[in-house]
Amino acid sequence: MSFQSPAYYYMLKIKVEVMKGKTFIFSFLIVCFSFAFVLLSCTPKNDNVRRVGMTPTVDTSYAKGVSGAYCGLLDGHLIFAGGANFPGLPAAEGGGKMYYDAIYATSGKVNASAVQHAGRHAFRWQQVGVLPLPLAYGVSVSDGDGGLVLIGGCNAAGSSDMVFRLRRQGGALRIEQLPSLPVALDNMAGAFLGSRIYVVGGLQDGHASAAMYAYDFNYGEWFVCAPLPAPRVQPVCAAQGGRLYVWGGYVQPIDSLGRVQGESCAVYSDGYAYDPQADAWRPAATPVDEDGHPLTLTGGAVVPWGDDEILAVGGVNRNVFLGGIQGLFPMPDYLLHEPEWYRFNPHVLVYSTFSDQWRTLTDSPLSARAGASLVVLPAADTLNTAVSSALLLGGELKPGIRSTDVTRISF
Repeated sequence: MSFQSPAYYYMLKIKVEVMKGKTFIFSFLIVCFSFAFVLLSCTPKNDNVRRVGMTPTVDTSYAKGVSGAYCGLLDGHLIFAGGANFPGLPAAEGGGKMYYDAIYATSGKVNASAVQHAGRHAFRWQQVGVLPLPLAYGVSVSDGDGGLVLIGGCNAAGSSDMVFRLRRQGGALRIEQLPSLPVALDNMAGAFLGSRIYVVGGLQDGHASAAMYAYDFNYGEWFVCAPLPAPRVQPVCAAQGGRLYVWGGYVQPIDSLGRVQGESCAVYSDGYAYDPQADAWRPAATPVDEDGHPLTLTGGAVVPWGDDEILAVGGVNRNVFLGGIQGLFPMPDYLLHEPEWYRFNPHVLVYSTFSDQWRTLTDSPLSARAGASLVVLPAADTLNTAVSSALLLGGELKPGIRSTDVTRISF
C-alpha cells in the first residue's frame, strides 16, 4: 500500500466539499425550475377564447366535423344543420365530399351564463329534423320574429335557390318554405336588417357574383338591390347601426374550357358599407392586424357586437389562398401541409362603425378557422350584461380537414 501525505487528504476533503456544494446547487436549481413550472402551469390561460364543447358527433360522419353548416338560435336552443365534409378518404387522397341534411339542436337553452358555468354540459345535441335536401355553404339568418331562415347553399348536384324557415311550436320543429331566391346561390353572405334579409355575393352558376337581393317580410318577396362594386365569393356580412357591412371574398375566373384564369384571380381584404335608404355602397376600413398589416376575412365570420361594433374571426391567409386558387401549388401536395402552413387568421378583431377603425382583441389558434359558424349568445340570466359572448362552431382547420370544436369568445 502506498503512503499518501496529509496534504493529499486535505485536498481530497476540499474536493468532497466542493462536490457537495455542486450537488446542493444542482438540487436547488431543480427545485427552482420545478417550482417555476408549477407556477406557469397554474397561471390562468386566456379565458377570452376557449374550447367549451363539440358540434354533434352522434353520427359517425358528423364525428369528423363539418364546414359550411347552417347555424343560429331558435327559441333559445342552438341549431346546427347541414354542412359538408370528407367522411371516407381525405380530400388529399381524392376522397369525395359529402353533404348532410340533419338538423340538430341543443337539448337545453344556450346563453352566456349557461355556457360559462355549465361548459361542455351545455352542448348535449339531439337530432330534431331533416332539411328537405342535403345542403351546405348557404346563409342562416334570424328573421327577427323567432324564426331561423336558411337560404341557398349547394350540394353535389349544384347550387340551390330554396329558402326555408325553421320555427319551434309546442316543443317540435316546424319547417316552412319561403319564396325562392331569384337565382341559385352558394358561398354568399347575408344578414337581417329592418324588415329584410339581405343576401350578397357568392357563386351563381359557378361564377362569382356581385349581386345583392333582399327578402322583405312585409311584402313576402325578393327585391334586387345595388350590387357590390366587385364580385365576391365567401365574403362576410353583418348588420349594425342601420347599415350592412361586407368584407373579404375572392374571385377565381374560369374560361369556357374549365381552365382557371390565374392572372385574374383575386383575394380581397377591403370592405364596404351599404345604406339601405340610399341603396348605395361606400368603402369601409380594411381589417388590419396589430402592426397595421391588411387581413382578409375571406371564409371567416362576423357578427354584431354590442351597440356599434362588429366582431370578426377566422378566415384564410391572403397569399397562401391566392396561390391555391391560382394553381401555383402542386396537387395534392397543397393539401398535405400541417395547419400552421396555411396561416388561417388567428386574430380576434373588432370593427367600430362609429370610428371606422379596427382593433385586435386577442390572438388564438382556436379561432383560426374557415367555413365556421359564429353565433352571438344572449345575455339571459347573467348579471354582467356588459360582457358579450359568441360561439364559433365547426369549420375547417386546413383545406379538407374539419373541426368539431365549439369555441366561446367572450369580452
